[in-house]
Amino acid sequence: PRFVALLPLDSIYTFTARVPNYTSDTVVVDIRGQQRYIEKEVTLRVKSVPYVLVTGRMLNNLSLAPIPSKNKPYVIIDKRKVDSMEYDMAKGTYSIKLPYGKKYTIKLKAKDYKGIPMDLDLTGYSEYQKVTFDLYAKPMNANMVTLGGKIINTKTGKPLEKGIPVQMKVNKQISDAFKYSKKGGRYKIMLPAGFEYEMAPSVKNFYNKVEFVDLRQAKPRSKVRRDFFVTPLEVGQSVDIENIFFDTGKATLLEQSFRSLNALLDFFNEYPNVKVQVGGHTDNRGSAAYNRKLSERRAKSVADYLISHGISKDRFSVKGYGPDRPKASNKTKVGRAKNRRVGFTIEAL
Repeated sequence: PRFVALLPLDSIYTFTARVPNYTSDTVVVDIRGQQRYIEKEVTLRVKSVPYVLVTGRMLNNLSLAPIPSKNKPYVIIDKRKVDSMEYDMAKGTYSIKLPYGKKYTIKLKAKDYKGIPMDLDLTGYSEYQKVTFDLYAKPMNANMVTLGGKIINTKTGKPLEKGIPVQMKVNKQISDAFKYSKKGGRYKIMLPAGFEYEMAPSVKNFYNKVEFVDLRQAKPRSKVRRDFFVTPLEVGQSVDIENIFFDTGKATLLEQSFRSLNALLDFFNEYPNVKVQVGGHTDNRGSAAYNRKLSERRAKSVADYLISHGISKDRFSVKGYGPDRPKASNKTKVGRAKNRRVGFTIEAL
């Protein structure tokens, strides 16, 4: 980059560049005695500071959640605790400046956790950069909950067919703790008690339904049953979007709906060719004509939310079905709640 400076004559000036994380040489320009306009070329050379900024999260390797501050997490480098390490316990992060051109072994330690040594190679760096490097520790079993169940194909209503690879995302990250048996479609995963998790199977060419699994009140060493559901990406397949909320008689999305819709965004970003019809449904209370209009407005609210977050409007159509396609009996409160829903049907791939 170039710079221009207009300066009064008959004086002496010192030039130094100020660039974050770089040092600069100093150039002196002496124009004392100069009475007429003059131009001078000044070249300032900068040099990177001799380190990179390493920063990352301190994570439970099973839940991929930050290790709580009560467990007093800290980081050691090459088997030594480093005083210059900085921590943000509220966010569960660390940062440190390390000289580049070297290799390091970094390990996260915490009470009731076993650290996992990780190699950080900085030999390929020759100037300042910010390097993201997450660290992991494995919780001891005393505080763990065993979550288990089946991966169900919604098209067949049965466990997922043999031969289909299955992984599990916990808080949007693939979990190494997930164990899956292709025989019977059963899974098992151990997670720390005391937290809520966003979980979904990861099965290619399927819609993987996100579940919010609340283990905040679960007892350590307990077992919890939870099935997960996947839907094949085929034209005509339908999916209900759970945890979508509106005030009675209105079509404005309530804030507690956003978590489910944000999870749905990941699906549309992963499969950019999928086009869907968003359908709204109601119970049978009130006139059918009114309910069809209300359900269409609600379906449009869901589509508009996804569009406002970057999904093309060309991928959506909307339809209000009102009470015409019930999933349960309207004679009970539970049944009516099931019938009040918004979902989507795949129209094109």
